[in-house]
Amino acid sequence: MKRTAPISMKTRPDSRRSRSRVLRRGTRAGRGAGYALVVVIWGLGIISLMIVSFMTTARMRLQAANNIAGATQADEIAQAAINLAILSLAKERQAVAQAPVQPTGALPVPTAAPQRIIHAGEPSFCGISGAAVALAVEDEGGKVDLNGANQALMKAMLIGFGLGQNDADSAAGAIVAFRSGSGDPGNASALPGKIGGRQSKQELFQTVYELDQVEGFDPSLVRQIIPFVTVHGRRPRVDAETAPPALFGALIGLKPEEVQTLRATPYPNDLDRQDPRFPAAYKQNGDSGIYLIHAESRLGMGQTAVREAIVDLNGDNGALFAIREVRRGELRFLEVLRAAQAQGGLASPC
Repeated sequence: MKRTAPISMKTRPDSRRSRSRVLRRGTRAGRGAGYALVVVIWGLGIISLMIVSFMTTARMRLQAANNIAGATQADEIAQAAINLAILSLAKERQAVAQAPVQPTGALPVPTAAPQRIIHAGEPSFCGISGAAVALAVEDEGGKVDLNGANQALMKAMLIGFGLGQNDADSAAGAIVAFRSGSGDPGNASALPGKIGGRQSKQELFQTVYELDQVEGFDPSLVRQIIPFVTVHGRRPRVDAETAPPALFGALIGLKPEEVQTLRATPYPNDLDRQDPRFPAAYKQNGDSGIYLIHAESRLGMGQTAVREAIVDLNGDNGALFAIREVRRGELRFLEVLRAAQAQGGLASPC
């Protein structure tokens, strides 16, 4: 029998080395592929983050642009409401001016005289271009004129709003001193032109916001009484028929907490405008012809705006009206507007 030659052992080391080289090549290739995969995943992650960041930034910019556009639209609607109110007031006064006058010596002819419309700040609600609008018109003659009221009237107002007798007297005196430059002669620290360390203006108030320059008037007190004072009323007393409810309550001697209730919720109320408790010395009824128009608007998306204008319809210099002051007011009727929009909006146009 023929014998098979045994396999030489010398070939085995070569075989092992060959396999080792193959394994090392495979390991290096695997490592290279794994590194490439990590790089690709990392790059995709960075690109994804950039895309997300870009989309977020674009969304925020779009939202900011929409908010700005909405705020501008709400502001323009509030201004449009003020213009409509001015036209309505001008029409009212024109009707009064054109009322027929009985000729001298003629028999009286019964005519329906136009009735005075009281503007004491009671709001009306309507819609403009899908926005909910609140309008309130206040006769400036129903407010305490900082330039014309005497110290006693201002003191009575301040007591009604919660100041003590002494504090109210000092604050009212400070207003008089600020506008006239005359300090309290019994106060040794009051120098000519200076009241309690603050420089007095020595001329009439130009705006009610100058109250924050008067000694003793901190921001809280200024905010509390600004709605009830004016610099445009042109009269020393108050029209009891158009006085804001809280001011009327203060002057008839209601308790400060009752006055604050009227301030927070002026309408509806059960005030009697002929109340005998209203001091005759403080009363001067009659239309002043100067009105504060307060307008608020709220869009369906929630943007709001509030504008106020003081309008003089006395026909000075032959003009139909004159704008005495334009300012930003405070939101008074936001909850009513929000509730109206939640129920489908305001159907009646302005």
